[in-house]
Amino acid sequence: AAEMASLVFNEKCEISIGDNENPTAEFVHDVFKHNKFNKKFQDFLEYSFAHGGMVIKPYHEDGKVKLSFVTADCFIPLTWSNETITEGVFINETQKGKKKYTLLEWHTWENGVYTVTNELYESENGNDLGKPVPLNTLYPNLDAVVGFPKLEKPLFVYFKPNTANNFDTQSPLGISLYANALSIMKAIDTAFDSLHREFRLGKKRIF
Repeated sequence: AAEMASLVFNEKCEISIGDNENPTAEFVHDVFKHNKFNKKFQDFLEYSFAHGGMVIKPYHEDGKVKLSFVTADCFIPLTWSNETITEGVFINETQKGKKKYTLLEWHTWENGVYTVTNELYESENGNDLGKPVPLNTLYPNLDAVVGFPKLEKPLFVYFKPNTANNFDTQSPLGISLYANALSIMKAIDTAFDSLHREFRLGKKRIF
């Protein structure tokens, strides 16, 4: 996964927007710079190859556009067409004392309006989703529902390895780079452990 990530994106890669001397290019490169995009993107590409996918989601904070990099285990697709995901749920877990809080951020289209709905859940034991609690329990400045009537595309983009998902051919999600080699790796690991154990026992018998 690390090797593939370094081949796909590294310090030699350049991102060009037109001649790179236009307002759009300046804005995008400024966003990349204060988000440390080059470093984070390569890191999360590595996670993407290992987990089967990743998501980048922009948001606005302190007058700037920031990028949230999300691993595959924290995103659930809801609607897709031709493998393009148009709706999904982001999962953000926070531990506070003995309680676990789960923020569900729903990105859906409601009557043609792109809508973000936030729900917060509190779990006493951390083994389940728990019960719904007010957002201001953890997020006093977060709105429950926000609509974006002028948007035509989702506020996120999903990346996945260029490997066919032969576990679920109907799913838009990707699979790990080594998903089809798990049984082989397990067999190698078992054989190595057995060989190592025999070697140790052999040494004990010799001495």
